[in-house]
Amino acid sequence: MAGANGRRLRPWLVAQVESGQFPGLVWDNAERTAIRIPWQHAGKGGARGGACTALCQAWAEFKGRLRPGVRPDPASCKTRLRCALNKSSELQEVPERSRLEGPRPYKVYQLLTLPQKPGRQPLKRRDWQPQKEEGLSPTERVNGDAQAHSTTASTPSPDEVPAEEPRLDTEDTSEEPPPGPLKLGIMVDSTEPLPPAEGGACLGLRLWLEGELAWQGWLPPGDYLLSPPAPPGASPHPGMLPRLLLMPPPESLPAQAMGPGANGDPPAVGQLLAGLRPGLLVASTWRGLFLQRRPGGLRVHCRAPHAGPAAEGGPLQERELVQAFDAQRFQEEVGKHHAGLGPRPEHWVTLAVGQELGPHDGPHNRTLVLQLEQAFAQQLLNGTPAALEPSCPLLT
Repeated sequence: MAGANGRRLRPWLVAQVESGQFPGLVWDNAERTAIRIPWQHAGKGGARGGACTALCQAWAEFKGRLRPGVRPDPASCKTRLRCALNKSSELQEVPERSRLEGPRPYKVYQLLTLPQKPGRQPLKRRDWQPQKEEGLSPTERVNGDAQAHSTTASTPSPDEVPAEEPRLDTEDTSEEPPPGPLKLGIMVDSTEPLPPAEGGACLGLRLWLEGELAWQGWLPPGDYLLSPPAPPGASPHPGMLPRLLLMPPPESLPAQAMGPGANGDPPAVGQLLAGLRPGLLVASTWRGLFLQRRPGGLRVHCRAPHAGPAAEGGPLQERELVQAFDAQRFQEEVGKHHAGLGPRPEHWVTLAVGQELGPHDGPHNRTLVLQLEQAFAQQLLNGTPAALEPSCPLLT
């Protein structure tokens, strides 16, 4: 790749984490200051395939050490990445957090903060930007680019500086660019690396913000707790479920995003995110999709094919386990539709946070909307054979 040799490992690695392209390459903590890197031993398959090999080869291609179409040497690619990690002044291995034994071994590297060099302005904190995945397919991922940029301050000579009268005020009159649109996304926080999103029961998730698709992706079958991060100083949610963190945290949003809606305006995004703090349990199993709202917070209105009273936009009741999507029932409905005996069935589960969800409401006219689906559903609707394997536990 032309010009790649001058680029650093750290921003490249962060971009790969956010892209979700490599299973097991995830953030190690909610603060996003440490990264788990899949690290299989060569004698146990690490030099023959898997996420570790794919990541090492991607780094070799990025640095121009591996040309497209040339058969790679997995061992050499892994050695290059290992050397780059060991030499990097922006990453430091945390051996006590690493796990080199077991079915999915990994290493943990801490992101280091480097001291500022003389004559260089401090780096401004960048807004958290989620990685979008174009085309909601479990087998397709988009490799994003999260390069960090710094600016060098240049000092003019005294002859070039025009004389000015002394100023008594200290107000900064420099014009700041207007704030960009708010970016939302979802980050997975798990004590164990998640397996690949494979099979008909894997969970498709879309996040909509004010009518625009903000994030979409696929997760493996299982149980999850959806919520924003815990507020500063508070204890995180107990339990071992993987958490789907709505990012950025409400506390980091600008003030105008936290105020209540006025004169009939919809609630601000920050209030809606904070209202989800108690958490929403989501389970994707071979039987379908299940939801349970934890006590407290804002109401979550649901429109789903098989959710009972909540099917037509009603609120989810606290602690009540709702089967929003019945996989077996959906397959029967699809069979009738293909035989000309019924309408095309709906497979999306739509959730609106803090706002009612009428028959014609959806992502286009609600502030914060989540949509869930299972992978097999769209395949069946398109006439592609699909099957669900009863291998996932039911949410309890």
